[in-house]
Amino acid sequence: MRVHQIRRMLFLGFLVQEGVIFLRATREERQQAPIPPYPALLGLCLFAPLVVTLRLPRWLERLALGLQVLGWSLEVAAMYQLSRRRSFGIHPTAATTPLQDGLYRFEHPIYLGILISLLGWTLPVPPSLTAVILTYSAFRRAVQQERAHLASLKIRHRGLESRLWPEREA
Repeated sequence: MRVHQIRRMLFLGFLVQEGVIFLRATREERQQAPIPPYPALLGLCLFAPLVVTLRLPRWLERLALGLQVLGWSLEVAAMYQLSRRRSFGIHPTAATTPLQDGLYRFEHPIYLGILISLLGWTLPVPPSLTAVILTYSAFRRAVQQERAHLASLKIRHRGLESRLWPEREA
């Protein structure tokens, strides 16, 4: 099986997983989920690598595959950690206590995993990298909402100093 075929199967598996998670959530949770801006552009950028095939150096295809596997593994492992603590939700106000062990020594490993996976998926079709930027924008808003929610519960969210998820300027 060729690398680009494996990458396509991984991406389709990723889409199915995200779809199942989204559909299993309640209507209220889905309404609060971090949806990226310009959904039509996001969809176009995400699906372009399915139909556009560029001749790529072998090392770039393998790097892209490695990023997809790394990102998806990080996301699934972090979701598993949250699920074990019955703390998983698709919206920023689902959190009641911050986790600070395991993968959650780092701030927002699920978001980071999704971004790494999307980077690997879109890397071979450079205009599609816009999907990573749009997704990051949605995740930054979600991080801000989660921090505000935890602050309202008088819980200090660990990792406010995060370079990936900086505070918004006033």
